[in-house]
Amino acid sequence: MPDVIESRVVSVLREYREELILREGSVLEEMTSRWLKIEQQLDADISALHLLMASKKTDDVMLTRQMIWKEERYQKLKAELQAAIKAYNQNYLIRELSQAQSDIGWLGVQASLDAVKASYAVGSSPLIKVLNRDAVEALSGFLSNGAPLNSLLKNEFPEALEGLTDALINAVARGLGPKAAAQEMVNGMGMGLDRAMLISRTEIGRAYRSGNILQYRESGVVTGFVRLVKKESACMACLLLDGEKFALAEMLDDHPQGNCSAVPEVAGVGAPQWEKGADWFARLDQDQQQAKLGPQLFERWQKEGFDLSSLVSKSHSPEWGDTPRFNAGGSV
Repeated sequence: MPDVIESRVVSVLREYREELILREGSVLEEMTSRWLKIEQQLDADISALHLLMASKKTDDVMLTRQMIWKEERYQKLKAELQAAIKAYNQNYLIRELSQAQSDIGWLGVQASLDAVKASYAVGSSPLIKVLNRDAVEALSGFLSNGAPLNSLLKNEFPEALEGLTDALINAVARGLGPKAAAQEMVNGMGMGLDRAMLISRTEIGRAYRSGNILQYRESGVVTGFVRLVKKESACMACLLLDGEKFALAEMLDDHPQGNCSAVPEVAGVGAPQWEKGADWFARLDQDQQQAKLGPQLFERWQKEGFDLSSLVSKSHSPEWGDTPRFNAGGSV
């Protein structure tokens, strides 16, 4: 059992994070439901393309991308898929994500207000300045680098088309029947949905953290903040960065689909306390530690006894911003 008593402020933020996960789940569920309509819309053309390409395969002729690209039926399906995804993005997804960013950004503000109040003894919190709602609305539809959401979604169609095409080649090569082949092609097309969900989860989380930190800056009492991770699902990089300190002017970096939160450091109040990720990891049994590290790194770590935090770094992506990294194969 941990020997650190968790501060009330940390418990409050964990509760808000669970609310964030519930809201995020609702968005993803609706995204999936609408994507299934694209699959249904294209089902007949997908099956027809498979039957056509399967008829061209012989013992001497293997199906290639170039053969598929030349087919009029493929070009027709490609145009239909592109139009369907464009409509999905412009008529639904961008609007939905923009609204979710606004709503969840405001949830981040509310989390910050309650977290700051929880930092004080009951009934002793001072007057806290509250962020203007317009500042949160400004998050709507934009990424960390200021680009509109549709610029990040531009690669969704190519990924879906590539996944469908690769699945078609594999299905024909394996001699799958029409029903099984069509299902694999649909699954391959789902790479587009996978990318859309990655973007959605990342931008929803970013909006929440931005609302958090903008409110901390506005409060007049917060001097900085500290990384709080969801230990059970955290990657090793975030787990070992649990408790990392940030200046108030900074933003909390995280990786795509990350679940890190920002715990406020409040003027005149003791530092928030909780069991940090590194200590939590140390309490796991060896099977659990190996599951987190992987067999090879676990064995090396057991033999050499080096500090795992030496494998943690941060990288920068123009698409995702700064990202914690754990170099499992790197030198110490």
